[in-house]
Amino acid sequence: MPTRRAVLAALIPAVVVCGIFWAWLHFPLFLAVGLGAAFWLGGLLVTRSVYDNADEELEAWRRAAPDLADLDRLAAAEPEGQDATVDGGTRA
Repeated sequence: MPTRRAVLAALIPAVVVCGIFWAWLHFPLFLAVGLGAAFWLGGLLVTRSVYDNADEELEAWRRAAPDLADLDRLAAAEPEGQDATVDGGTRA
């Protein structure tokens, strides 16, 4: 099941493509919507194949760069609205 993020990431360019074909190239509306839908489906397939499991990607990132993963955890633990500090006051 695709996530809302994947659907939105595929839907935004599809709406733009539909609008271009309809308003600028003067395609009939049903044809422009069909082309937009095909573009949406293709985009959704790409986002699902590239970002199938974000948790595995994040864990691989943390294993590959443990020094940067510490900064990631520090930023996630910070209360909203405050900057993360590292090395005794140096801003990250």
